[in-house]
Amino acid sequence: MTFGIVAGLLWSLIPGRLSELLRSDGEVFAVLLAGVLTGITVSLILSAPVKTSGVVATLVLGLLSMPVGAFFFGVSISVLHFAIKLLTGVSYRFIEYGFHPLRIGIQYATYGSITVFSFVFFPLAVLTTLLLQKAVRTKEI
Repeated sequence: MTFGIVAGLLWSLIPGRLSELLRSDGEVFAVLLAGVLTGITVSLILSAPVKTSGVVATLVLGLLSMPVGAFFFGVSISVLHFAIKLLTGVSYRFIEYGFHPLRIGIQYATYGSITVFSFVFFPLAVLTTLLLQKAVRTKEI
């Protein structure tokens, strides 16, 4: 779980910066929490398969983890923005025009996969997955 938290926090800085989501305390909180939730979720999903996978399978899992993680992040940030609005009345970007977490998740997964940023995102996802594999195999997770 520690791996997922750290990886999620680091990965959350990417959409936080690219989507300009780090402008207020509420947005920073939502981005970091969405990153942690995403990191834990993706790490839990991948932990068992990468423990016994060879190099090629791990590379494929790493490639697949990028859009899956981006999707979970988009859903999480949307849900968190909705919760913040319910609790505080403050409205952030992802709920200004309604509550659409699946659409936001699909947009993040698509954007991360087909834009020029994918040339950085996919290698980072593979690297993160290889690090997860090492952590799982050495029981450092």
